[in-house]
Amino acid sequence: MNDPELNEALNTSTSSDAAKVIAFVQPPSTVAGLALRPFTAGTLAQLMMTGNKLIEANNSGDDVAFHVLGFLFIHAGDLATVRVAVMDKAKFAAAVWEFADKLTVKDFVAAAEEIKGIINSGVAGLDYEVAKDGKNESPN
Repeated sequence: MNDPELNEALNTSTSSDAAKVIAFVQPPSTVAGLALRPFTAGTLAQLMMTGNKLIEANNSGDDVAFHVLGFLFIHAGDLATVRVAVMDKAKFAAAVWEFADKLTVKDFVAAAEEIKGIINSGVAGLDYEVAKDGKNESPN
């Protein structure tokens, strides 16, 4: 990554702060066997446009599983499909569910745990639990 502003921020941060920034903007290239695109301004905007609670540090409600799937879809789904889907709430939901139908519960749970680690590295205070049966549980 060669971003002068990010490099300056990392050079003036503590090493733990720098590690958190790097983990958040450079997630692993694969999660549960899914090839992920890098975290970019575009993916951040798409997550924000779709109200993804994972980046808003809001883990309340029964829809955490959908937000995990949305995160995966935005980072691993067909890019052209993602770009169209994020513009319309109903299209986005339909595209996420179609994407989800291709994931096993085992892969979903593994991905959710990896994403939790990625996001916890970059967003303080976020925590959520995904039960082994694929249903989300709130520790609160």
